[in-house]
Amino acid sequence: MTVKKNAEKINTVKKLVSEGYGIQEALIILNDGKNADPYFSKYGVAVAIVGSKPINFYMESKTELLNVCKKLSRISRVPFIISED
Repeated sequence: MTVKKNAEKINTVKKLVSEGYGIQEALIILNDGKNADPYFSKYGVAVAIVGSKPINFYMESKTELLNVCKKLSRISRVPFIISED
């Protein structure tokens, strides 16, 4: 279910970028469950777009998170780097 919703949101980001809007920042949220915010699922990406409302992505697996980040990186031409400490 989240994969389909995220695909729609990726298309929205792609459309905005093609219209000349820039991605201001993308915040990657890794929710370990200790201080779980009910608003976010286990993984999330909040994409702030200049001149538009932020677009939030919610994922249930790390694989899904990586796929979304790769697609957003291709669209924005900015690398999304995820490091695990």
